[in-house]
Amino acid sequence: MRFPKLTPAFIVCTSLAWSLSCSGPASAGMRAQYGLNDLMQDLAQVKMADGQFEEIRQSKLLASPVKSSGTLHYSAPDFMQKTVQAPEKQDFILKGNEATLVMQGKTRHFSTGQAPQLAGLVNGMRATLAGDGSTLDRLYETRFSGTRNEWQLLLIPRDAKLRQFLSWITVSGSDAIIEKIVSVSASGDLSTMTVKENVTLAR
Repeated sequence: MRFPKLTPAFIVCTSLAWSLSCSGPASAGMRAQYGLNDLMQDLAQVKMADGQFEEIRQSKLLASPVKSSGTLHYSAPDFMQKTVQAPEKQDFILKGNEATLVMQGKTRHFSTGQAPQLAGLVNGMRATLAGDGSTLDRLYETRFSGTRNEWQLLLIPRDAKLRQFLSWITVSGSDAIIEKIVSVSASGDLSTMTVKENVTLAR
C-alpha cells in the first residue's frame, strides 16, 4: 500500500536554532551564551503541548499552494497527534513506534519500521520535542542560532536514505514554545507550518 505524503508537524517537533541569551551575567559586562544544550534542557521540561496549526504546502506538481489547518498534541515522552480539520479531516497518531492514520474514512495501523522515511522524520521531531540532544545529533546535523526568546534550529538528515526524501527541516520558537516548522523535500517541495502552542512544564 502506498503511504500518503506526510509533512512534519505536530507534527509536533524542529529544525533551526542558534542562541545568545540574556540568562544572567557570566562576569562583569558579559552575559552567558544560550546554546543548543540550553534549548534541549528547556524543551525537556515540557510535559505536554497542545496547539493549533496552519500549513502551506508548495510543490512543482501543484497548480497552487495547498493550505490546511488543524490541531497538534504532544505528551512526553513519545505520544504525538496531528489532526487536520480542513480542507479534509485526517488524523495521524504516533505512540512509540506504532502509527495510526485515519484518512477518507479508512484507518491504517503500521509500524514506523515499515516506512523508514517516516521513521527518520518522526524520530527527529520527537527527539526535538523531548529535548533529547543525543538522539537528535545521531539522526541529524544540527545548526543552532538565536536567543532564548527567538531561536532557530536547522536539522539536516545524516542518513543517506532519508536524504532521498527530506533535505532539511527548520524549527523556530521562543523559550520552550515551538512557533514554526519549515521543511523542504529532496524534490524541492516546501512545507511551512505556523503553530500557536500552549505547553505544560514538568514540576
